[in-house]
Amino acid sequence: MAATTEAGAAGAAPVGAAPSSSKKKSRGLSFEVFLIGLVVVCVAIMGHHTYEGWRGSHGGAGGAGAEDGDGIGGALAAPAQTFSHNFTGDPLTGKGWWGEQTSAMNFCEEDHVVTFAIAEFINTLSNLAYVYFAFATWPKEAKWPPVTNVSLFLLGLSSAVYHATLKHYNQIWDESGMYLVTASMDWYLYSYPGAIFSGKVAKPVYTVVLWGACAAVSVMNFTATGADFGLHTVLFIALLTGLWPRCLWLIGERSRMERQGLLAPDATPVETIRKKCRVGAVCFLLGFGVWLVDCIFCYQLRAFRRKVGLPLAWLMECHGWWHVLTAVGAGVYVDLTNRFSSPIHGNVVASPGKQGKKPGVNGDIDTTIKRD
Repeated sequence: MAATTEAGAAGAAPVGAAPSSSKKKSRGLSFEVFLIGLVVVCVAIMGHHTYEGWRGSHGGAGGAGAEDGDGIGGALAAPAQTFSHNFTGDPLTGKGWWGEQTSAMNFCEEDHVVTFAIAEFINTLSNLAYVYFAFATWPKEAKWPPVTNVSLFLLGLSSAVYHATLKHYNQIWDESGMYLVTASMDWYLYSYPGAIFSGKVAKPVYTVVLWGACAAVSVMNFTATGADFGLHTVLFIALLTGLWPRCLWLIGERSRMERQGLLAPDATPVETIRKKCRVGAVCFLLGFGVWLVDCIFCYQLRAFRRKVGLPLAWLMECHGWWHVLTAVGAGVYVDLTNRFSSPIHGNVVASPGKQGKKPGVNGDIDTTIKRD
C-alpha cells in the first residue's frame, strides 16, 4: 500500500512540469541534431571544393599564386579569389630545407617567411592544439593508452609535419590522421561491452571492416589519382555520419538512466554532456567558417597582414585558427567517447562475477534493467 501511494505521489507531482520538461529536452535534441547536420554539410562542402581544387592543380591549371602573378606582389595585386587552397608562387616556395612542394594543397600562409625549416609557420605550430587536447582528455582510469587520444596526438604530429614540409606523402599522413581520430571514436562507441558490435563475431568483423577501409583509402590516396582523392571525402563523411547519431543516442540513453537514478554517483550529468556536444559542434562550424575565409579572401588577408606586420599578422592566419577550433571540437568528442565507453563511468554493462551488473556501479546502461 505504501509503495503504491509513494508511486502515485511521485507520478502526480510532476504532472504540470512534465510537458514543459519534455518540450525542453525535445528542443535541446532538435538543436543538437541541427548543429550536427550543419557540421556534416560543411564537411561535404569542404570535400567538394578540396576535390575540385585537387583536380585543377593536377590538370595543368596551376596554383592561384602562379596564375595571378609572381611572388607576393603578384598575389597582392590579384583580383578577388573565388576559391582556392593551393596558393603557390610565393618567392620562397620550394626554397626551404624540404625542396619543391609536392602536396596538392598550399594554404594562404606565405611559405618560409619565418624560417627555411618550416614552410607554413603558424599552420605548423597551431597543431600543438591537437597534442594538448590529446593529453588534456586522457582518462585517469585508463590502464592502456586510449586509441582516441593516441589518434588525436598522431593527427597533430602528422599535420604539423605536412605543413612544415608541403610534401605529398606527409599530406596523406595528415589525411590518414583524420580517419584515425574519427574511426577510433566510432570503434569505441559501437563496440564497447554491451554495444551493438560487441559480440564475439561482430566485434572482430566490425574492427576489420572499419580499419580496413581506412587503410585501403590511405594506401590508394598515395597514388594521388582524382578518384582516390574522392574516396577521402566519402570515407571521412561516412565516419562522421556514424559518429553523430551514436553520440545523440547515447546521450538519450544516459538521460533515461539519470531519470531512473541508475547513474553512478560521480557520473557526469547529462546536461553537462549535452553542453559539451554543442560546444564541439559549434567549434567545428566556426572552424569551417575561418577555413572558408582563408580559401576565399587570401589576397585580402595577405595585404592586411603585410600592413600590420608581425606578430599581429599571425592572428590573421585563418588556417591556424581552423586547427585550434577543430582541435577543441575533436577534444570534446574524444572526451565524450571516453566517458561513454569508460568501464567505470560510461555506457558499459558490468561484467558478471565482478560487479554483478549492479546499476550505477560501472555504467549507466544495464541490460538487466527494464527500459521505458
